Amino acid sequence: MAGGTIGRRALRADRSCSPRCAGAWCFRREAVCAGVDADAIGMSDVIIFCGPTLAGVGLPSAVRRQPPAALGDMLAAAPKVPSTLILIDGLFGRQRSPWHKEILTLLSAGHRVVGAASMGALRACELHQFGMIGVGVVFRAYRRGVLIDDGDVAVAHAPAELGWRQLSVAMVDVLTALGRTRHAGAVDHATACVIYDRARAMSFKDRSWSKMLDGLPISGELVRMLAAAPSTKQADALRAVEFALHDSRWPLPPPAPPSTRWERFLP
Repeated sequence: MAGGTIGRRALRADRSCSPRCAGAWCFRREAVCAGVDADAIGMSDVIIFCGPTLAGVGLPSAVRRQPPAALGDMLAAAPKVPSTLILIDGLFGRQRSPWHKEILTLLSAGHRVVGAASMGALRACELHQFGMIGVGVVFRAYRRGVLIDDGDVAVAHAPAELGWRQLSVAMVDVLTALGRTRHAGAVDHATACVIYDRARAMSFKDRSWSKMLDGLPISGELVRMLAAAPSTKQADALRAVEFALHDSRWPLPPPAPPSTRWERFLP
């Protein structure tokens, strides 16, 4: 299938770009945005919507933490003055996810909206031409067509009462872990493709390293390397926080106010 072909291509290291590149993951640019000086607008709060991607990770005091966003949450949390909102994690399935119209409404009101890592990367890819800012590896991979499946960033997680702890491995983290171990020469291409195929065949709720590696003739060292590989999603989320706090660029003038008929669907 198309998704499998694209994913396998990402396992081959591209040394023509940078020593830090692995496969289709390019580390040269951390953000895509256009800008005017935020000082002219008066940046206020930084609000981040996150859950499993940053579970257990401390954030600067200047960042106000909100749980994963459902439909209407971003609009409800936005201050009256232009501010920065970072979308990392969003709810889906039983609850409606943040709609594009909601983000367009925020942009039209003068807010800066940054997306990365998970649902935020998806929305930024879809809305970057309207002023939403995308940050990080996952955003760039979706924008370039290296990733095409929304489910590649999905994970199972614990409820809020248990700190949103992540319970499964996102496909994007599988890809980057395999890319890095291939680049280091720790796993051959054929074995990496077997692991990839197993991961792709699993539901996002069931995907774990123990299941992906079960019964394979690989070393304990490789098992440890894969299981301990840094999360690309988490790294992207932290890049987005760093960008929001220290980059003064603001999107180009907001688009014309969108239709508000969608607001009747808000909870």
